[in-house]
Amino acid sequence: HGERRRQGPRDPVAVRSRPENDSGVDLPETRYAKAADGAYLAFQVFGSGPIDVLLMPGFVTNLDENWRIPEIADTHRRIGAFARVIAMDRRGVGLSDRLAHGQGAPLETHVDDLVAVLDAVGAKDVCLVSGDSGGPLLALLFAAAHGDHVRALGLFAPMKTSLLAPVPGLDLDVGL
Repeated sequence: HGERRRQGPRDPVAVRSRPENDSGVDLPETRYAKAADGAYLAFQVFGSGPIDVLLMPGFVTNLDENWRIPEIADTHRRIGAFARVIAMDRRGVGLSDRLAHGQGAPLETHVDDLVAVLDAVGAKDVCLVSGDSGGPLLALLFAAAHGDHVRALGLFAPMKTSLLAPVPGLDLDVGL
């Protein structure tokens, strides 16, 4: 996925060199936040407005490719018309660092990854928007653990069950 970044320990937000853009799509700059364990997490910031919206991905995502899908790009532009949007690729998918073969990361690690991205952009009070493939469960766990950073939750097509391990104390029947 192109030559990557890692500009050294003093630069917590590194930038990836841009691929040739032959699709005519204007891609936001992809930056990387460094997680506590050293993994690099890809994110983009675009749009402007009085609120921050974190688009929380599921397990199928690629920041650059999302802009080449007209429906996704149009949705991004519409949200960016009234908010600063933070979009990211979760650990193990898209432009973020890969997981070791056969390894997964616990939800708590993904929550810590969200904190790393939000810290990198200085976001303190976000609206979390998420849909399918594990994103809503992560959004709920993040909101439970970091409620002081969450203004609102927008969950599209949340699943009552997940391929992820159950979260003790989290009642998925509430509001579904």
